[in-house]
Formats: sequence, structure tokens, C-alpha cells
Amino acid sequence: MEEITQFSLPFSLQCSECQSLMEASEVLKAQKIMCNRYLAGEYLSSTIFEYHFPCRYCKSPLAIKYNLEQCKYEVVAGCSKLNKAFSRLNKESSVSRINQIISLNAMAT
Repeated sequence: MEEITQFSLPFSLQCSECQSLMEASEVLKAQKIMCNRYLAGEYLSSTIFEYHFPCRYCKSPLAIKYNLEQCKYEVVAGCSKLNKAFSRLNKESSVSRINQIISLNAMAT
């Protein structure tokens, strides 16, 4: 079962590809996918879902899932969870990094 749904990030993330930051509670369109039952896809007969979505800046694939046993979201692929608060300074450094990537891509073409 797969569907596209609106998804709000439960915590701040940093993309592993472009190092950009995404703020907690940012709303994204995500693909909601049921996990494989044989690979911990169920917990006490409840289905476990993963949310797959692209990075807003470099479009690399990111994924997180909800761990029903521990009642928290976990990073699956493409990003890392930020334990520190998302601050204006972090956002400004992220924007400067994105501008660097854009200028490198422009020079390559």
C-alpha cells in the first residue's frame, strides 16, 4: 500500500547529500509506504509505515519511519537527525551552502 500524503517533520533533519537543514514541523509531501512484515513491518498487529520524501534543495531521497515499540520516529535513509535547536545561524549557513551548490551546478553546465 502506497499513497502520497502531507507529512510534518517531527524533528529537524540534515540532508546527507547537500548538508542542508530542514526544520521540525516543516510540511512536506511524502510517500507513505507499508514496511515489509518480515522485516519488522508490524508491532502488536499494528502496521509500521515509512515516509519517503525528497530533500527540498538537492532532491536526494530521504526516509523516516515511526517506531511503535519506542514511540518515536527514526531516520531510515539519506539524512541525520539534529538534536540541537534549528536556529537562524544554522539556516543562514545552510542557505550559503545551497548557493554554493547552485553556482557549482551552473558552472558545470
